[in-house]
Amino acid sequence: MENKYYKGFNRDGFIEWLEDKHGLNSFTVELLDNIIDYANKHEHVSKDQFAYFISDLVPEIEFIDVAKFCEDAILTRDTLGQLGRIE
Repeated sequence: MENKYYKGFNRDGFIEWLEDKHGLNSFTVELLDNIIDYANKHEHVSKDQFAYFISDLVPEIEFIDVAKFCEDAILTRDTLGQLGRIE
């Protein structure tokens, strides 16, 4: 089974979700890919930082929506609780 996560983030699932929700064009998808690449290289200093970085750059996307596509290891306990992954 192929791992759908790269550095703790399910890029393909996230882009697919955005396409379904917002109907993205190829320019927007490429721009998001570049933002995600940059975040993967520079925004993994602390937990939740990656998801906050993406949601800060794209105001239409809420932090918690980005966090849904993150592995538990890159999220704080509080965020995991908000996602219902822990009690």
